[in-house]
Amino acid sequence: MSGLKLKDIFIDPNDFKPRDLVVPYPFPREQEVWMVRFAPEDFRAFWFQEQTAIQFVPCSERGPNRDIRKLPSDTLLPLHISVPGTNGRPKTYDWSFRFQCRRHGPPRPLAIDRPSVGTGCPVEIRMKKPVSMDAVLVDYQWQHNHDLSAQTLSNMPIGTNERNWIKLKVAEGSDWKGIRAMLRMDENSMSVIEEKKSGGIVPPAFCLSYED
Repeated sequence: MSGLKLKDIFIDPNDFKPRDLVVPYPFPREQEVWMVRFAPEDFRAFWFQEQTAIQFVPCSERGPNRDIRKLPSDTLLPLHISVPGTNGRPKTYDWSFRFQCRRHGPPRPLAIDRPSVGTGCPVEIRMKKPVSMDAVLVDYQWQHNHDLSAQTLSNMPIGTNERNWIKLKVAEGSDWKGIRAMLRMDENSMSVIEEKKSGGIVPPAFCLSYED
């Protein structure tokens, strides 16, 4: 079946590349909620791209998947096996996850000179795999209520992906000098950004500093 793993839902810090220029996935935007059925490989590519380009946070979910993040990142996502003769309501989905835009919380006044992370952003995405179907269903309410520019992002505290990547590098023995060298952009990427061919999108490396 799908072969999707936990790291296909929650980015493994080893797979996160802060120097990569990643733009949001090019899906049709005629509908307020984009509903799509992905083959597993296509879902893997879509979700990695989208959650690298846009900062999401996982939502609490009831059920057997609520503690799954504690498992190793290479853990296969669960598949339900029906047992003949069992009673009760049949299971509909093998697994389901829900994420919100990082800025979903309400705005709060801050003592420091930067905007509140929270804006009440309504963006939410749910992904679920139906039992006995080798596909992932996605419902994506995608319209943000805030600016997505690099300038705004640079004024925010770093996101989960960036923070986990820094923790990994520190655990591997890197100091800030070594981390800064890993964040240095190559000439080709810099030219794309300087010539504004990236549509205002910049790699996460631009938003990381010693204070983080």
